[in-house]
Amino acid sequence: MSTSAEAATDSAQDSGVPIAAESRVRRPRPKPLEQKPWTRREDWVGRRPIAQGSGKRRPIKMSLMVDLDVEQSEWVHQESKRTGQDAITILKALVDRERAARP
Repeated sequence: MSTSAEAATDSAQDSGVPIAAESRVRRPRPKPLEQKPWTRREDWVGRRPIAQGSGKRRPIKMSLMVDLDVEQSEWVHQESKRTGQDAITILKALVDRERAARP
């Protein structure tokens, strides 16, 4: 006596294609949209440009990665919440304060 699972396996083996492959539906992939440059004035109608900056990069003299311990990290986080500034601005202010304090 054969079960329905064995019957399905037998029928799939007869056709030479596994059941899982028979149940999949192949759909054609959509063609990727081509990027077209805006060359005419009409292309800009109804569009709002995003901020693009001045085109001049600020010179960066030094970039730092700072390892802070738990207490230091917590202080920077609390100071950030208190002042509404990000950690980078807070650390820059600390450097500026230290520079101003020295002759």
